[in-house]
Amino acid sequence: MPIDLAIMTKAQMMLTLKSNVHQRISDNEIQILMPIYNGKLLPLEKDLRLVIVYTIKEVGRFEFEALITNRHV
Repeated sequence: MPIDLAIMTKAQMMLTLKSNVHQRISDNEIQILMPIYNGKLLPLEKDLRLVIVYTIKEVGRFEFEALITNRHV
């Protein structure tokens, strides 16, 4: 499922990245693919807080806060 990741940069600018859900682990945990910005992969740091945004047709737009707890290679 495609998702957008909204993060705040160190320069206090809001940045929107494109990604996809890779796997749902539990009701409170998902794995996502490394996001893309300007056509390039952009690794995100552990403990980064972000907002995940996605849309389901005919239902609506959803947003929730998330925390990166781990990274896998």
